[in-house]
Amino acid sequence: MFRQILRLFLKMFILATTICFVFIAILIVIISCKSNNDNQDEYRALAITLFILFALLYNLQILTIFFNCFKFVRDRKFLRFLSFYGLPICTYLWESLIRLSGYGRFEISEMVVMNILHIPVLVAITIGYKNFEKINKVGE
Repeated sequence: MFRQILRLFLKMFILATTICFVFIAILIVIISCKSNNDNQDEYRALAITLFILFALLYNLQILTIFFNCFKFVRDRKFLRFLSFYGLPICTYLWESLIRLSGYGRFEISEMVVMNILHIPVLVAITIGYKNFEKINKVGE
């Protein structure tokens, strides 16, 4: 079971990283079109930094799927669901509360970009969860 979960983790990691890269590439194109020539390099560096952060930090949230190696977690649907979605949802809600509370002075455009970058991880987790459900039914 560990090898199947490891294979699933790697697929989810690659998928989320690829989708995140596409979003950042689109962001770089938009920034290049809208900004003047003086600031383009700074914005590109910021976009690349965002890509690295999201590719690493948010994909590390997928590590909780390894709790499914335990039969106790794997046999209970709610725990199985939490092992996939629990940490990403908590992180997303925590970030949203910080943004809404006004602690950080975020503009609407920054909030939209940050929220859009959550999509790759959620897509990868959903695909991985569906694949795991198939694996788990076959394994039973």
